[in-house]
Parts: sequence; C-alpha cells; structure tokens
Amino acid sequence: MTKIKDSSRAGLTRRRFMAAATATAGAFGIHPSPTAAMSDTDTIIAPARETPIVRRVDVLVCGGGPAGVGAALFAARTGAKTMLIESMPFLGGVWTAVACRI
Repeated sequence: MTKIKDSSRAGLTRRRFMAAATATAGAFGIHPSPTAAMSDTDTIIAPARETPIVRRVDVLVCGGGPAGVGAALFAARTGAKTMLIESMPFLGGVWTAVACRI
C-alpha cells in the first residue's frame, strides 16, 4: 500500500486561493457586473430597477433541503444573523417533496 502525503493545506493561503479563483473566472469570461452597485440607502441599485432591502442578515441560505438547513443551523450557531428562504411550504427539499408527492 502506498502512503499518501497529506498536503491539502500546504502553502494554500486565502490570498493564493482568491488569486487562483479570480484567474479561473477570468479564463472562462466570468466578470462582475460594472453597472450594479451598493448605495448608502436601503436599496440595491440595478440597471433597470431599484430593489428594496427588507432585511439585513450576515448569511442568507437559499433552499431548505438537508444542506440548506445544515448550513443555516451552522451559521446561526456561530453567531451570524441568518435567514433561510424556501419556496415550498415545508423544509426538506426534494426529499420531502417526493415523499409527499407534491
């Protein structure tokens, strides 16, 4: 059996990770929109409309499936102001939807 050297964190810093992610995004032509910007008021200014901000949170989790519920619980337990949104009237995602035959 061969021994695998643990080098998962060797030399990887947040700065190097962000530089690699930015370079990868640039290679695929993914760029942030220069027209969207934050204003000092409670709205986000978009090119065609103003969207009111109804609640300010540290972490917004979209989807109440197993991963979303876990992410929301973890964020809340670490002290972050957390909001979980779900389009269905129940949590559980596809697993629950299939079991309930909705």
